[in-house]
Amino acid sequence: MSRQIKIDMSFASNVLYVRQTVAKSFGISINQEFTWELLERLVLDSDVLLATPSILVQGRSQLAIRLPKEDDALGALLQKITHLYPDKRILVMLH
Repeated sequence: MSRQIKIDMSFASNVLYVRQTVAKSFGISINQEFTWELLERLVLDSDVLLATPSILVQGRSQLAIRLPKEDDALGALLQKITHLYPDKRILVMLH
């Protein structure tokens, strides 16, 4: 199992890309469309989240410009993870 979950939003250009990238990063099958509510439940219950000590997020600055509502939703998810799993390290690369 990887020691780090990687979420790269550097090239996110639409809602589908953002949500499927988040799903794939946490080992969730992308055989459906996701609302943030559904995605949040799936992520918080994922075995990958429970087994991995850190999360690396790249491209949030680009995401905030291109799709600010999706960036807000991703930020809210990361905050919820931090609240529920305070031992998880979340690293956000600025570039």
